[in-house]
Amino acid sequence: MLLQDKSATDLGPKYRVTSDGDLCVFGATDVSDARHRYRCHVRHRLTGDIRPSVSAGSLFVTEPNGKLAPRILKGQASVEAALGEDAEMPCLARGHPAPSTRWFRRSPRGTLSPVRSGSLHLPGALLLRAVRESDQGRYTCLANNSVGEDRTDTELLVRPNTTVVVVPDEARVELGRSATFNCSARGFRGAVSSTWWLHDGAPVKASPPRLVLRSDEQRLHISSVVREDAGVYQCFVRYGDATAQDSALLKLREVHSKRSVQNRVSRRWNGQNSYIKSRKETPPELKAVFTRKLVDPGERFSLRCVASGNPLPRVTWALDGGMVGESHRVHYGDFVSSAGDVISYVNVTSATRDDGGLYRCEASNDLGTVWHDDRIDVRGPPRVRSMANLTVTSGTTLVYQCPYTGHPAPKVTWSREKTVLNPFSFPKTLAEGAQVVITCSVRSGDTPIKIWWLKDGVPFSKTQLNIQESSLGDVGSNLVFNDVGRAHNGRYTCVAENDGGITNHTAELVVF
Repeated sequence: MLLQDKSATDLGPKYRVTSDGDLCVFGATDVSDARHRYRCHVRHRLTGDIRPSVSAGSLFVTEPNGKLAPRILKGQASVEAALGEDAEMPCLARGHPAPSTRWFRRSPRGTLSPVRSGSLHLPGALLLRAVRESDQGRYTCLANNSVGEDRTDTELLVRPNTTVVVVPDEARVELGRSATFNCSARGFRGAVSSTWWLHDGAPVKASPPRLVLRSDEQRLHISSVVREDAGVYQCFVRYGDATAQDSALLKLREVHSKRSVQNRVSRRWNGQNSYIKSRKETPPELKAVFTRKLVDPGERFSLRCVASGNPLPRVTWALDGGMVGESHRVHYGDFVSSAGDVISYVNVTSATRDDGGLYRCEASNDLGTVWHDDRIDVRGPPRVRSMANLTVTSGTTLVYQCPYTGHPAPKVTWSREKTVLNPFSFPKTLAEGAQVVITCSVRSGDTPIKIWWLKDGVPFSKTQLNIQESSLGDVGSNLVFNDVGRAHNGRYTCVAENDGGITNHTAELVVF
């Protein structure tokens, strides 16, 4: 979905979104095109959630400087499509006058012939409807105008129309009951070479007798469901180079009745069936929490949180914002007490420096979420864990803890990322009178970014040298030399500065 400013835009012939999510704008000659900011929305295939991009893009429209031969900006070496599906092959070209594009089918001998009927020549792409096996091969896109031409080749690979189906696609199961997912493959030529499962993106490993993979891993059976089993299960099937997958959702179901609530839990919880009197639905509450600790390397420590609520809350653990990883040293789990409380714990048998940090236990059910966090420090030299990128909505409050370990507590300082520029250079051979455009573009850095130019290390008059500067905002800057001469010889430096620091890149211009 494309958003222009804050309203949804009808794509029409002017706009097109490619199969990989790029937005193409055709015929951007209007000044109004440069006034808008463009934002994309993405939809989660399983949950249906729609989220907008954090940043927005701007379009800069400049006057053409003379005629320009076509140049293909976007092509694709190979495109793969299943039998009967549509195949889209991109070919985006720019130039002045605006180039036209034509598509051809290339034979093994190299001769070009028109593409088959039924194909659509879209702006910037060729679309083949319902591809057949005979469509497989090499295609050539030719872009030309009155100045010249450019071309690109794309190999179309047609694979069998393979499908994978997981049944059921959604299962609601009580704690302690069993769940089974069956994965069937269709359309594969010959025997399936491998099948594997993922649970919330992580590989599923058999742990008999509770979790078993049967019939060449095409059946997943959980004999006694616990809270950690809830989530999305994906079945992947591979035959040769072809891979297909389907997904299913496992949800937990609370059982309610007027007389009682019967919670069936596995031996991982309390080893027997628990019967809890019916009570009003309530949000989670933490009745007992862990406190700050200082431990030595090799020492054993344990953390515990006790949560209540109806439905029974799910308790999760995090360390410095990431999930607590289970290993031969670190174990976590929970069980339900006779009073109906969830008792969750993390046990570390032999502490290392990596076990230090800010721990959080979080309890949640349908009525809300509550959490508690505190530090566990392990004596040793300081270290900062790898920090993941964080996406936030503009205008919201952000609290970002530094994920450090070590004791005594180190001094923590923060710095912003300085700007990084993409390298640029002038053509090695330049004759007097030639036209040159050089672009200084920002690869990364926190905005706002200030960009300016130096010649031989000092500011210079662009007017006297007949040089035009075109600002690209925080993205970069262009210098346009309409008629280069010996007076332009020198070292040109692009300087970029933000709150994180200052950086520059220099290239030398030599006119013969």
